[in-house]
Amino acid sequence: MKKQLFYLLAPLLIACSGSETEEKAAQAVGENYDTLALFSKEFISEDGEGKPIYYLEVTPTKDLDTSNIAMVASNMGLIIYENLSAEERKEYDRYQIVTTVKDQAFSQAYGFNEKIELGLAKAKIFDDFSQHIINEAYAEADNLVIPKNRGEDHGEVLKKYLQHAISQHGKISYFRRTGYGQNEAETMILINGYFAFDSGYTLHYYIGASKEKEESLMIGYEFL
Repeated sequence: MKKQLFYLLAPLLIACSGSETEEKAAQAVGENYDTLALFSKEFISEDGEGKPIYYLEVTPTKDLDTSNIAMVASNMGLIIYENLSAEERKEYDRYQIVTTVKDQAFSQAYGFNEKIELGLAKAKIFDDFSQHIINEAYAEADNLVIPKNRGEDHGEVLKKYLQHAISQHGKISYFRRTGYGQNEAETMILINGYFAFDSGYTLHYYIGASKEKEESLMIGYEFL
């Protein structure tokens, strides 16, 4: 995935404690990735002006070591943005994720730009699809696929596949959205995550969505 925005940061000038919503955004990231995420509001010097950056330190985990960190960092940005207040969304134009991946330091800044709203809209499709699956509303889940890619029996195929998994691993307890980015050809948006079953088993999957803002359905989905 192409990084939305990258900065070679100047020395950080000031750090201060956050608001309730800023802290909530960090907590939401930590809960989503089963780790500790610590927020600080920091400022960088740019053209003689101090500009705020949402700075998030994330404790490394084995799951992060095996993930596409660029897609993970982009999804963390979505989680942060959707939890900030309207005023804070206007105040920040970037965020920085700091962690360790496979014993290597990772520290990159990304932009809160006009694409973030598109990301949230596409993430909602993923969330709606996932919640339909948890509710065992398989036809509704399959109906989120654009009609030309939706076969007459796809809903039944989806139902049989997941009911088989449930018979082996118990009910689906919850889902997590873990990654957001683009395919290699940059023709569609990819959003991935997993279902967690009562037994502890996890089933990973992703959806493909159009880059067109007006399209409210997905191109398709796949279980891994």
